Amino acid sequence: MKKIATVSTFLIALLLCVSPVMSQNCKKLVKVKKDPMSDEKTLASNSWILSNGLQMGFVRKGAKFSIEVVVRLNGDQHFKISKGDSIGLKLNNGKITYFYANRDYAPVKSVSGTNIQSAYVYFCDATKQDFEEIAKNGVAVVQAKMPQFDKTSEVNTKYSARFAAIASCLLTEQ
Repeated sequence: MKKIATVSTFLIALLLCVSPVMSQNCKKLVKVKKDPMSDEKTLASNSWILSNGLQMGFVRKGAKFSIEVVVRLNGDQHFKISKGDSIGLKLNNGKITYFYANRDYAPVKSVSGTNIQSAYVYFCDATKQDFEEIAKNGVAVVQAKMPQFDKTSEVNTKYSARFAAIASCLLTEQ
């Protein structure tokens, strides 16, 4: 009986120690913003730069989850992302899930000296189950289906683990 009490006490102490660490880690990975009009809270990660001109971030607003992928292209591009264009995420367990742009998006252009860059942003709705899968498995590959071509980026293990941690934080932060 004494052994069970000792083990139980140890587990409770461990949970109390780990909980603040997880909370601190989430504070570094996820920012909380409040809409000044509605007081609705939005949780959002930073957008992480991957290879091949791709960036990815995650958002939770209430019970709604979404994934944001930015594709940067050199030059003055004129095509647009249409509602329904997709991004694909291949998880570390091999599962491939597609997410679809929730409306039409025109490029955002920036000029630096004589260089022009066009950025395309996909805002894609996701589900809690999608985020649970990402939290459990991490992301191995990100692919944006562009109207004229695809942009693909393999995700290194550091970012894969970071994406898993972000998804986990967005699932637990209220």
